[in-house]
Amino acid sequence: MEKKKQVSCGKNWVRCALILCLGWGWLGCSGPVTTESCLKSDGCKNKGLCSALGGKCIALKDTECESSVECKSKGFCVVSGSRCVPCQQGLSCSQEGRCTLKNNRCVPTDLAHCQASLNCNNEGQCTLKNDKCVATKESCKKSKACLATGRCFMRKDKCIAANDADCHKSTGCRKEARCSVRQNKCDLLTSLDCKRSELCTKSGQCTERQGSCTALTNKDCKDSEACKFGAKCVAQNGICNFSPGSNCRTTELCRQDGKCTSGLTGKCIATLDADCANAQICKEFGKCKAFEGVCITSKDNDCLSADICLREGRCSSQGDNCIAAKDTDCARSTICRTQNKCVTNGKECVEP
Repeated sequence: MEKKKQVSCGKNWVRCALILCLGWGWLGCSGPVTTESCLKSDGCKNKGLCSALGGKCIALKDTECESSVECKSKGFCVVSGSRCVPCQQGLSCSQEGRCTLKNNRCVPTDLAHCQASLNCNNEGQCTLKNDKCVATKESCKKSKACLATGRCFMRKDKCIAANDADCHKSTGCRKEARCSVRQNKCDLLTSLDCKRSELCTKSGQCTERQGSCTALTNKDCKDSEACKFGAKCVAQNGICNFSPGSNCRTTELCRQDGKCTSGLTGKCIATLDADCANAQICKEFGKCKAFEGVCITSKDNDCLSADICLREGRCSSQGDNCIAAKDTDCARSTICRTQNKCVTNGKECVEP
């Protein structure tokens, strides 16, 4: 059998199609794939491959599948992975409850389809109505949409944000300052929204500017956790920054990690053994010596006097840390009594 000759059309696609492709029985013709060429192809008619992407024809929309021959003959009426598949294999089944073929369309036909869908939990769309999963007043209030984005009120079968009070209670308000209702959703509108959020309390970004929360004053930075924990107490370019000479001794980094010295690299560092010895990291983990900007373990006595020795049997110093090197240390530890981890594997206490 004679092998078909492949001809590249290049820019002369129209001419090539007219002269060569019509003689498909003895010639092969290749050229640029466009949505227009896909729409005219047998793949679109038969399999719903009507959109061009990445140099080939694929299925992008359910409507392309619904119009195909294979939808009518095999029930391949919904898109999944750039091709048409049966209803129960498509994302629309798990996401929207559209698991049953009806009149060449995938729709929910059972209440269970809606209640098992992701949109029931996320969007409150748990009730079957006219071949659709819809929301109710009760389901909106119980949904993630209410908790996360303040969309606790039902309108036209969907959950929307209807008042500032619901926005104020949402995660979106606390995390992203989306605390005011606008066009049926919670949004960031004012500096008061910023002040209600963790952007202000944690990062000092308490002022609204062009739809974002920014740090404009040193006072906002000094009142924030960024200053308390990281000495980022100066407002610069809309955020709270560390500046050389910042008072690291007033921060939690000093109290907890012994990082009480202002470094030149824009952060607090540990430079004095005394700071490490007075820090929580020494009491809990035996890291009582300053080395290259951090507190480390340097001798067994540090580990023996640390909480981690009694709690986890880590009573010996190795490298920068305390480890469990002896069975006797494991045997007298809390982790032995509560979790039966009473012998060492060389580094930590494990079950015999």
